[in-house]
Amino acid sequence: MSWISAPEYNVVLTEEQTNYLNILSSRLPFDIVVTSGFRTPERQARAMFYKIEQGEDITKLYLDKAFAQSVIDAYPDLEEGSKAVQAYVDRGGGKTMHLSGNAIDLRTRDLTLEQRKIILDTVEAMGDRGLYEPVPPHIDISFRQDYTPKKKGFLIPLLIGGVLWMVI
Repeated sequence: MSWISAPEYNVVLTEEQTNYLNILSSRLPFDIVVTSGFRTPERQARAMFYKIEQGEDITKLYLDKAFAQSVIDAYPDLEEGSKAVQAYVDRGGGKTMHLSGNAIDLRTRDLTLEQRKIILDTVEAMGDRGLYEPVPPHIDISFRQDYTPKKKGFLIPLLIGGVLWMVI
């Protein structure tokens, strides 16, 4: 099927994320809606602040508990939250997250439980990690594979000394 990005979220996607979505959607029997892709430190802080406002304990979501706590400590100051996220990135964090362009979020409010399961199973079959998160309801997908689009070379036929050579 196909995918679209939700216009109300101003989704920013890298080439790798776009390529991933093309592959994933081609394996699904229904359309999907992307709500998040690449995030700047400010957008990441906003997303984490939203979870805090909804009463979620973000220390349970992140392996780096000190990072999660630094964002909690910065709340509600967005500038300080952004600094906490940037410090995390500077320490080498965010390898498989939105901050490095290796994750996407999919909207689930218009999907059945069976469709959510199909997405999660397909993501796992592709060798990646999918997780349903209830606050706000979405599927978070982190890439474990490299989905950078491969540049296609082209062959140039050369006739040298009566022999046909194909060069890239």
